[in-house]
Amino acid sequence: MSEEKLKLPRSVVAVSVGRGISILGDEVAIFALLFRAKHDLGHIGVALVILAGTVPLVLLAPWAGQLVDSVRTRPILLTSLFAQFALCVALFFTSDYWSLLCIALLAAGTAVLNPAWSALVPSLVTDAQLPRASGLQQSWSTLAQIAGPFVGGLLVEVSGFRTPLLIDALSFASLLGVVVLLRLDRVPVPRVGKRPRGDAFAGLATLWKDTFLRALMITLCAFVLAISLVSVVDLFFITETLGASPGAFGVIGALFGIGMLATSATVTFQLRLDSSHERWTILGCLLLSIGVVVEGCSVSIPQAVVGFFIAGLGNGLANVHVGVLIIRQTAEELRGRVMAAVGALISAASVFGMVAGGISVTAYEPRSILLAGGIGSGVLLFVTARPVLKHRRDGMGETT
Repeated sequence: MSEEKLKLPRSVVAVSVGRGISILGDEVAIFALLFRAKHDLGHIGVALVILAGTVPLVLLAPWAGQLVDSVRTRPILLTSLFAQFALCVALFFTSDYWSLLCIALLAAGTAVLNPAWSALVPSLVTDAQLPRASGLQQSWSTLAQIAGPFVGGLLVEVSGFRTPLLIDALSFASLLGVVVLLRLDRVPVPRVGKRPRGDAFAGLATLWKDTFLRALMITLCAFVLAISLVSVVDLFFITETLGASPGAFGVIGALFGIGMLATSATVTFQLRLDSSHERWTILGCLLLSIGVVVEGCSVSIPQAVVGFFIAGLGNGLANVHVGVLIIRQTAEELRGRVMAAVGALISAASVFGMVAGGISVTAYEPRSILLAGGIGSGVLLFVTARPVLKHRRDGMGETT
């Protein structure tokens, strides 16, 4: 296919850049909020901030997805983005437990925005352009995640806890401008007749009934759980077991993001080598497992750097290609609910992984946890890889 036909529309580029800026604002704000919570409420405050920012993503997912599949996307984006802008401004003036309410409301807005964006972008591109669009979004998101802690730390140190919140508010305003100027919209498929009972949970039902999506989500959630668990243990392993300084830990962590960027930015080249998104997804998961095992076996900082980079390469591969697979396997009229369900399951796996990591590090050596996580996820991959690799897209696929 010609390069011209694969060229992405201006709207998709603008959305990718705008969302990257917004994610950077979120990363900066989260950094400031965690430190402010620690200052105002102690260590329990940090846990409360994480819960306030995560629980609404899980609990509201079914109804957020149903909303996206029921009404036009434009009013959803405009209302949610303006509300998040206002909440960031409110956070500038609030503190203590009132800020937790604002954070929970921000997460509620994100619970709606995520499936709205996930349903909108595929409607702006052709099927052939979808992998490149996914790679572009992942690239800007990764850049934001790499830069976020550095920018957040600098702002907190120079200007205190409040300025990062205004930065986040401005990032929402910029994304709001993209929606307004480009007149972005998606009109859901009209529904004939009355909605059946439990329709809000149709996304979860689809993920479970479709044999391919079920295997894919089991794999994805297992690896999200492993990464979340490892992210908690990493701090202790790198700084205590290997004796790295906090600054060195930050640099090592950035290597994970650089690995993600390397694979998300080269998706077109990958598909020229092999057009199978299924194989790239499994390869990404395998590299992720190998990276964690390499880190767990490390006895020096350079060896740990190699492990982080390999894991980042794998995470980037899996993120880009699994998104394409889910979108292509999902009917347009279900896309909002399915993507909301995917987000909810990932968030739940992430929280469970962080909790498990926090508990396990009090009872076991960090090296043992890393090795168990890497080897365990690799063993699981042998179980779930077969139905994923056998998959051949044919409408909605086989269901049981």
